[in-house]
Amino acid sequence: MPIKIADRTFYAPAEVAELMHKTPGAVRYLMRSGKLKAHKFGPRKWYISEDALLESVSGGTTKQPNNQG
Repeated sequence: MPIKIADRTFYAPAEVAELMHKTPGAVRYLMRSGKLKAHKFGPRKWYISEDALLESVSGGTTKQPNNQG
């Protein structure tokens, strides 16, 4: 079950694995290699923010370009 902190949603690695149709080990590998940004809460709990997950899936930034000229 995702957790909410200050209007941000965080997922456990097992939840991300299920969402991405990968194994939990594959998600941990992505975290260790820096391809999926994760945050540590407490002594052993790792979570991935929804923003980091979307950025990883989209292959880049999730922010829209500024079209002001």
